[in-house]
Parts: sequence; C-alpha cells; structure tokens
Amino acid sequence: MNKEKWRKNYERVLTVLIFALTILFVYLFVVHLQGYRNIPELESLKGGSADWYEFDFYSYDGKTVEMISLDNSLEAQKTNAKLLKKVCSWQGRKADDWTKDKLTYPIYALKITPISIKGNGSNAETVVWSNGYLITSSGEVYKSNPDFGPFMKAGEKDRKRSAEAEKISSLRCFRPLMHANNVWNTECLSPSYITEDKLAEGIKATVKGIRVDDGRTVVTVELENGRDGTWMFCDKSLFVRVEVKIDGNWYYIHHDPNIDDAYTTLPANTAPLAAGKKLELDFNLAFYGKLPKGDYRIVVNGEDGSVVAEYKNLT
Repeated sequence: MNKEKWRKNYERVLTVLIFALTILFVYLFVVHLQGYRNIPELESLKGGSADWYEFDFYSYDGKTVEMISLDNSLEAQKTNAKLLKKVCSWQGRKADDWTKDKLTYPIYALKITPISIKGNGSNAETVVWSNGYLITSSGEVYKSNPDFGPFMKAGEKDRKRSAEAEKISSLRCFRPLMHANNVWNTECLSPSYITEDKLAEGIKATVKGIRVDDGRTVVTVELENGRDGTWMFCDKSLFVRVEVKIDGNWYYIHHDPNIDDAYTTLPANTAPLAAGKKLELDFNLAFYGKLPKGDYRIVVNGEDGSVVAEYKNLT
C-alpha cells in the first residue's frame, strides 16, 4: 500500500515537473524567436573591476523630476549587488521603430556608477525607459519592460530630490532620448542661444583638424584676432559648448551624464589673444560622449561675445 501511494506521489510530482519544464521551454523559445537577449550595455557591467556601485533613479511625469539616490553604505552593498544582478539580466530586442511620437510619461532613467577604490573604474551607464522602449547611453533602442520596482522600493528611505522641469531638454539624465537610434530628437533639445548679435566682432574661429585620442574626439580650433586690441576669452574653468545643426537650426547638446572624469577645457597655456594674432587650441570633447554623424560647431565664449567654429562629425 505504501509503495502504491509512493508511486502515485512520484508520478504526480513528475507530471508537475514535466509541465513546468515544458512551460519554461516554450517561454524561452518564444523569447528566442522574438529576439530578446540580455542588453549588452548592461550585461557588461557585471564584468567590471568596480568595488561597488552607486544607483541614481529618476522619474519624470512631464512636470516634475524626482531623483532617488540609493544608499551606498557598506551595509547596503549586498542589496545593491542584488540590484546590479537584476539589471545585468534585463532583456530586450533591438527596436528600429522608435520615434519621438512614442515618447509617453512617466519616463524613467537609471544611472549606474561603478566605484573603484583605486580609481580605475569604468564610466557610468545611464538608461532611459518610456512606453516599452529602453534607450542606452550610446543611443541604442531596445523593446523592453524592465522592473524598476526594486529601485523605487529600495529608495523609499533614501535621499529624494524633486524639481520642476517644464522641458525634458533641461534634464541631463535623460540625454539618451536626445539621440536614440543615432537620430537627434529636436523635441528633447534646447535651441542655441547664439544669435548674430551675440557673436564677437573681429574674431574668427576655424576648425583646423579632428583626431581621436584614446577614444576621445579632439577638435583643433584656430582663433584669429582681427581687432586693434586684445580679446579676452574664457579660461579653463569654463565649459566649451558643442551644438548640432538640424534642419537649418542649431541646438545645444547636453553633456554625457556618464562621463564624470572628463572636463572640456581650454589648454593650460591659454592666454588672451593679442591684436592681429592667431592661436590654435585643442578641445577635448570627451564630456559629450559619442555623437551621431552630422554638422556641429564649437562655441568659445569671450568678454563681449562668442565665436563659433563649424565642423562635420563623420564617425
């Protein structure tokens, strides 16, 4: 009798197990057919040399942006490690149908920053999600619906900061939306403030060359002073602006939120430009990350106006 009962229980468990495995197989097969894979930009985070990771989560409803910075204390690292594991396993498939019309609210952004005690950690990765689409820092778009719940829950006791933001173009953390699929989205960009009356008279700027140093684009600009007096321009403590031309109009580009160790500055030997003189300057554009092909210009600010140097990005 006991043997018969055991046999029936065994058959019942075996049937349930086979059914469960069948469901799993069908699920994996469907996922495979739909092209869902681990997202490379996120999966690569788990192979880094960071000692721990910091998380910043943003939520934007079209009017207000809320930021949650997760606890990064030693006690919280176990929780953060689990969250990282979840993120690295997020799946999606390449989406070529993304357009600005698919943008809906809320919009979520997640910034993951690797921290290394030795200071040799890699750059951060920021992803933006809206309406079933996940956009990475490089502008790649995936059809995906990741679970942001753990970040909302984990951040309930952490520091929160809310701010009014009428336009998404003012939010640096949402920069991936601005060039998804390597196409600039003008609705997510701010128009340039540079007009004819804001240009410095008698000062000329020309791009003399473009090169790539250690993966970073460096643009060489020649400044020429056609005035009778010295022209004072911005020193190395100020940012150099980069703008993109779209349909005949110029737009300001946000810095890449992931590149915190790069600082776009004038070189250390920069000095006021004397009358009748020329000066070549190298501008490291690392702070802007990878930019799509197109027409760009560098804006150098001076004491009484700005000068612009246009160039084409062909990479």
